[in-house]
Amino acid sequence: ADGGSGLQVIDINIPANPTIVGACDTLDYTRDVYVSGNYAYMAEGDSGLQAIDISDSAQPGIVGACDTPGYAGAVYVSGNYAYVADGGSGLQVIDINIPANPIIVGACDTPSYAGAVYVAGSYAYTAGGSGLQVIDITDPPNPTIVGVCDTLGEAYDVHVAGNYAYVADVARGLLQVIDISDPGNSSIVGTCDTPGDAYDVYVAGAYAYVADGGAGLQVIDISNPGNPHIVGAYDNTFGYTYDVHVADSYAYVVDEGYVLKVIDISDPENPTIVGTCDTPGGVQNVYVAGTYAYVANYDWPEEASGFQVIEKFSTLTDIQYVDADTLIATLPAGYRPGIYNLHVTNPDGGHTVLQHAFTSLSVDVDGEVKMKLPAGWSMISLPIRSAVATVTTLFPEAAVVYRYQKGTGYVQVAEEENLEVGVGYWILLNNPQTYVIRGTAITEYTIPVENGWYMIGGCSLPADKMVTNGKIDVIYGYTQGVGYQRVPGSQLLERGKGYWILFSNTSAEAEFTASTSVSE
Repeated sequence: ADGGSGLQVIDINIPANPTIVGACDTLDYTRDVYVSGNYAYMAEGDSGLQAIDISDSAQPGIVGACDTPGYAGAVYVSGNYAYVADGGSGLQVIDINIPANPIIVGACDTPSYAGAVYVAGSYAYTAGGSGLQVIDITDPPNPTIVGVCDTLGEAYDVHVAGNYAYVADVARGLLQVIDISDPGNSSIVGTCDTPGDAYDVYVAGAYAYVADGGAGLQVIDISNPGNPHIVGAYDNTFGYTYDVHVADSYAYVVDEGYVLKVIDISDPENPTIVGTCDTPGGVQNVYVAGTYAYVANYDWPEEASGFQVIEKFSTLTDIQYVDADTLIATLPAGYRPGIYNLHVTNPDGGHTVLQHAFTSLSVDVDGEVKMKLPAGWSMISLPIRSAVATVTTLFPEAAVVYRYQKGTGYVQVAEEENLEVGVGYWILLNNPQTYVIRGTAITEYTIPVENGWYMIGGCSLPADKMVTNGKIDVIYGYTQGVGYQRVPGSQLLERGKGYWILFSNTSAEAEFTASTSVSE
């Protein structure tokens, strides 16, 4: 779902290398997408519902539309009906038996606006405003509210599993667990405070995956619904994370940073990014079906199409065994420079995932990196080595830029001073900005260090950390709206980010190295 530009269809047959394979313009600002059979149904804001034929993923096309009386913000398909959360007009029930001619056949006013909807059995659950509404849809043309449950803040999304509804509460940043075993008397039984804003929730097995705004993806253990608690997170985003869809062992996460991220959640306590796909605009929503992801963005270049189809494992060929630790193989066409996990399937069917096992070798070519920075303070570093790296050249809208000088403290960077590779900087922007920085990839840097704090940066790809003649005590990253967060020792340094790092036990000639080099 790609904002005013429609739907993007993305091939995810290779999770580490998702690729856009199709696109379709739509009529309005796309808010949500749901796939059923050969059709994608789009909630299109003021333009209601649109049906898109996706039988040919390379050439999806609109076949039908139905205007709704309110603002279509979300859609869920069950059987021959599409249930649309229609803002101030409550729940709209649309007959889609003939996708080319969808027709409203029923409606139900809700106490407050309907912003999200989930259908399970004979009930539709809508979230919006201050709570959850339970609507009996046994007779679809005559939906009836049978229960409500007030939540603590603004109910933004809902996912139902078993006897519980899991509500993302964006205003309070909470995941709330609601017992719906008695639909007419539902009640909150558990709450989990998240570090960010809870925009979206997807439940799979014993875990709830929350798109948590500036705090990225949060993994919450719900094995005991009365005591949901965070057990893992992936928060390396440049923008707000708005939506998440889980399929197989992957979470497909979208944020305002013009990218779909594929996160391996086979170990829920240690989610790891394995692939990304740039999109024409800021991604708003994602739905995964089969080997494709269907995404919508909230803004876009004029020449871009909104509805994008993104495709998922490729088998490595020409494998050469070097030794017990090293294999050399040819990557299929289309792989970007990056570090990837290696999935190994044994002849007996056993499956092993080797984290950060190989990298594309073409990381030293010229290119460009897009940085999307929010208004306010951000801690950044150079994402690529630029021939001219002054503040005015790279970040002309910056109100001020600071670096940290050991023994002195913060020092303002002059407008014509070049930013340095490997150094972290504070940058203040009065308005959100997107920058495209061109140059040569940074694959490694080394700096001399001694005991104490330093502000450092990453490389052009996720980078490992190493110190000689010393010790790394702790590393902190910074996310606006969240604050400082400790970086686990196993986590790689992200491109374009700045970090605080504390060294101890250093001796003469101590050095810190950040490097993208891993075993082939």
